[in-house]
Amino acid sequence: MPMEPDAAILGALLAGCRVHGDTEVGDRVSKRMMRMRPEKSGYYVSLANMYAGAGRYSDAERVREFMKERSVSKQIGYSSVESES
Repeated sequence: MPMEPDAAILGALLAGCRVHGDTEVGDRVSKRMMRMRPEKSGYYVSLANMYAGAGRYSDAERVREFMKERSVSKQIGYSSVESES
């Protein structure tokens, strides 16, 4: 790449790693993203989900514990439905 990748590009790469089960590259990408924005919980969650998807549950748990140690928390998701009744 002729330029330094930003968080959006690295996030897309991490998502691809999860889809294709490439935990080796996913490790490197997520660590780089965590150095860029250590407060962003999505990077940790993506890494933990990638590990869990690959059957590496102890690594997924290690990432979740690391989040607790660093006081990084995931926002709770919600959905809404509108009705015309």
